[in-house]
Amino acid sequence: STKDREQADAYHEQISATIKNTLTANKVTVKGSYDNGLLGADLYDTGSTTRHTNLPGGYDFDFALRLDTNDFPRAAQLAAEMKKQFTFSGDNSHDEAGGYYQLRLTGVTEIEGVALPSPIDIDIGFAKKSDLSTFASHDALREKFGWIKENIGDEAYENTLANILLAKKVLKDAGAYKKTDGGFGGIGTENW
Repeated sequence: STKDREQADAYHEQISATIKNTLTANKVTVKGSYDNGLLGADLYDTGSTTRHTNLPGGYDFDFALRLDTNDFPRAAQLAAEMKKQFTFSGDNSHDEAGGYYQLRLTGVTEIEGVALPSPIDIDIGFAKKSDLSTFASHDALREKFGWIKENIGDEAYENTLANILLAKKVLKDAGAYKKTDGGFGGIGTENW
């Protein structure tokens, strides 16, 4: 629904601003969305919520944060600073091999002291910019949805999103949506 999309967009803006503000406060340069320069952290939204293909009311925000080589060793420290900006009930954050860090907060009820209408989940993967960058699935979907909207029209775009949401609901109701249940998972369903 339009209301659900507006809520998702508002959450996304609030989370993105908090991430960028925390990085800036910790002397990490953050690139603008259209900055093609080499230096500065890149923040990508990688989840279905920002593509508006999430199940209604299910707000799970996924981000990838690519840090410059000199900032990357501070990934866990930067994540700890970010956590301070959120009030949450669950923390599944962890270090990964090679110094990578995954910030995973569940049941987030406040962002920088501002109460949210309903709890959300936030997942931020910290990576090095020097790692090989590929054309990721979330980029391909964003491009595909953009092409549908620009070349076929708004109605086709809306129908595409509606069909994805219906497929996710049917699979979820059948217990076959998440990868842990033997299903495609969110991005798999969107590509299906």
